[in-house]
Amino acid sequence: MVTWESKETECDVYGKCGVFGIFNPKNSPICSCLSGYEPKSTEEWIRGNWTSGCVRKTPLQCQRTNGSIEERANILL
Repeated sequence: MVTWESKETECDVYGKCGVFGIFNPKNSPICSCLSGYEPKSTEEWIRGNWTSGCVRKTPLQCQRTNGSIEERANILL
């Protein structure tokens, strides 16, 4: 016996809006980013491909420094 199922709605597709994305079928477009985030690839989002998700608008403080973890640890000592 072979069984086949189709997706009932867009909501059934895993990862439709990507990382840090919000799916809402009542909105247009159906995907948006969490507050403080923006689309990782604006071009893909314009085309309706939201799978690349969202990234932070402002990097975390630990992401702003160029030094290694060891260099930052020595500064704190």
